[in-house]
Amino acid sequence: MKQFYQLIQLFTRNSLYTSYSQELGKRQYIPASTTNPNWFAKSHSVFIIIFIILLFCNTVSAAKIISVQSLSIKPYNDAVKGFQSACNCSVEQFIISEMYEADINKRIQITNPELIIAVGSKALEIVKEIKDISIISLMVLNPQSIISDHDNISGIDLFIPPKKQLAEITRLIPHLKTIGLIYDPARTGNYIKDIENASIASNIRIIAKQANDPLELPSLLNSMKDEIDAFWMIPDLTVVNQDTIEILSLFAIKYNLPLISFSKSYFKMGALISLDIDSIDIGRQAWEIAEQILSGKNSNQIKTSYARTLISSINHKTVKNFGMITINNMLIRAIATKSK
Repeated sequence: MKQFYQLIQLFTRNSLYTSYSQELGKRQYIPASTTNPNWFAKSHSVFIIIFIILLFCNTVSAAKIISVQSLSIKPYNDAVKGFQSACNCSVEQFIISEMYEADINKRIQITNPELIIAVGSKALEIVKEIKDISIISLMVLNPQSIISDHDNISGIDLFIPPKKQLAEITRLIPHLKTIGLIYDPARTGNYIKDIENASIASNIRIIAKQANDPLELPSLLNSMKDEIDAFWMIPDLTVVNQDTIEILSLFAIKYNLPLISFSKSYFKMGALISLDIDSIDIGRQAWEIAEQILSGKNSNQIKTSYARTLISSINHKTVKNFGMITINNMLIRAIATKSK
């Protein structure tokens, strides 16, 4: 908004006053209408255009928006903060863990918003029953599995584009050639296809094994131990959960394989690097979708997109365990020299 007001001021200064006095050797402000007979028609058109833009911006920012959160936790709160900072608007928040679930949709109907932000899987599961209000989902793993037949829901996946992740992995650990991963095709099958396609350009070989049950993990890990340089933990609840994280950690330790994780929270389990989402930027990204919806675009015309921003971190406590050193925020193999 501020930029548009500055635009009006700039136009007023440059168009209304345009004369230069050679006698005084400086700019002399004289109404342009006295020197340019077409000034009124031109300025009138420009003012109409600016007025329409300002009116549109006020309409979008004044829209009634609510967020429904599964829990009040930092990543979810940050996503809502990011949304609010981008739209420069207030968002009424409903937090499921602090309310009766049965009351939420009633409260939404009373509020009658133009747009709903569903933050977290539980929130999306509840609000997806609403068919007549546009919904944007945030902080949900594989939201398509929940909203595949809903025309009023779009959003942002928690997955980061594979091409971006592989580029960061090769930047952080340049000597990696082969990476192993395990996935449940029902949960992350499409994402693994994107990873395999992106790996072709990155010159990294991906060995991907399918697991339909967590009990399959030990045998699958054992089958790839001699072929891989690192193991990549992707956010797949069949593979990475409270019951399996110790299996993955002990496997990495036993065979001295770096663990690539999707959260710094796994550093305490020995992960070497993490490739995290940026919750605040996901909120900003959601506002860009909201702008399209509030300006008239249908939700079914907007595809669910990957989270666009990646935050990488190195677990410096485990670097030496893998015979590496850190140089310019890259992990390089340490070269041992024998004394003569």
